[in-house]
Formats: sequence, C-alpha cells, structure tokens
Amino acid sequence: MTDAYIPAWINSGYERKQKAYESMAQIKCKYAMDYGLFKTLKNWLEMAMAVIGFYAFFVIVAILGQ
Repeated sequence: MTDAYIPAWINSGYERKQKAYESMAQIKCKYAMDYGLFKTLKNWLEMAMAVIGFYAFFVIVAILGQ
C-alpha cells in the first residue's frame, strides 16, 4: 500500500488534519510546560511552607515547654 493508491482528496484532507493536530499539540505542549513548571513551583512552595510550619510547631512547643 503506497501513497499512489490513496486518492488525492483523502490525502490532502489527512495532511490538513495532521497539520492542525501538530499545531494544536505544539500549543498544548507549550502550555503544559508552563503550567507544569508553575505547578511544580507551587508544590515546592507548599511543601517548604509545610516543613517550616512543622518545625515552627516544634520550636514553639520547645519554647513553651521550658
């Protein structure tokens, strides 16, 4: 099965669809990368705050315990 057997109108429609999907995928990929980076930073920030809060709790308990 080669390209010669595929009628031109099917082929052109397929190519148009492929181009559309490719451009959509590029946009999605760029957006996903930006969003992923943002989410990662947000997660790290939340984790850091949780860790700081965790240690702060112990520090406060230690100060009050004295």
